[in-house]
Amino acid sequence: MRWDEGQKFLVRKYSIQVAGEPGRSGTQWIGWDPQAKQIRSWVFDSEGDFGHGEWTRSDNAWIIKASGVTGDGLTTSSTEVIEPINKDSLKLRSTDRVVGTELLPDIEETVMVRKPPSPNSDRPAPTAERKPITGASPPKSDRP
Repeated sequence: MRWDEGQKFLVRKYSIQVAGEPGRSGTQWIGWDPQAKQIRSWVFDSEGDFGHGEWTRSDNAWIIKASGVTGDGLTTSSTEVIEPINKDSLKLRSTDRVVGTELLPDIEETVMVRKPPSPNSDRPAPTAERKPITGASPPKSDRP
């Protein structure tokens, strides 16, 4: 994850590989919406899917109400819960998952771990520096 050039948005590139399925990748942008006074995210993936999320803080977790469109034109929605474990890992679960008119099973709690740099890399490991997402000062309850 990195800051964009103006340090207004966090940008995350990702790839997903599930056994028996083709891999996919994408980009997520996360930033402060001064009009709605909340964090929002936008995601675009290699299958043509795209979506957005509205983030709300709940104790140590983030609740994301997400919606989008598949590359085939079906609408999607879900509720994501992200809870940090430490600086390099987090727990993620997804509920209320719908694609088109089909209700999908929940994704039970999954632990995600930051991939360390390759041993041959001369670059330091990525670090997440805590900075305000924008010049606006959101309420403390909505901040990471």
